[in-house]
Amino acid sequence: MRVLFSPDEYDVSELISIPTIFLAGPTHRTRDKKSWRLDDMKKIISKAKKSVRHAFRIPIGDWSGDGHGQCDWYDATATKPIEDVREAFYEAKKKFPEVNPEIFCSQYEDREVADEIQEELKCLGAPIPEEMDDFDSWSMAEIVVWFLNQGDPDLDVRLDPEATVPMLPFCGFDNKNRHIDFLGYGLFE
Repeated sequence: MRVLFSPDEYDVSELISIPTIFLAGPTHRTRDKKSWRLDDMKKIISKAKKSVRHAFRIPIGDWSGDGHGQCDWYDATATKPIEDVREAFYEAKKKFPEVNPEIFCSQYEDREVADEIQEELKCLGAPIPEEMDDFDSWSMAEIVVWFLNQGDPDLDVRLDPEATVPMLPFCGFDNKNRHIDFLGYGLFE
């Protein structure tokens, strides 16, 4: 099969916006006579897709504003859209229910992370501060990112100050009747 598309003519980041690659034979000759096989094109497209990042927000605190109203927002990105990020949260809850970020610092002024949760987080390799007196909303956001990556390592979730909406939790329930509750609600006074 021949690819009627020249990778020399496009920046890899542009490949993702090209909806179809037409196939006609085993190779395609570009202007400079390079020969590209379909396998080469698949590798380039795969690389382009992996470089696309989906932005979302992680709220730490009362994101709905119906309680104490205090919330810190952390922008993040992942290699998959928000629906997959949420699915990863549910998967991580199944794998590691004992360190689910919804279960600690979840009540008003509940700033303490129980010793057994701290130990489990350390054993699992979660990013927690050496001194728990330094545990704050940024620390909680780092744990949420780590937790999401446990649910789906291919997500490659990262905190990213340049990213924008949507956020991880959502109002109501999804089509599977699930919900992501408040994260770090108790960290505020």
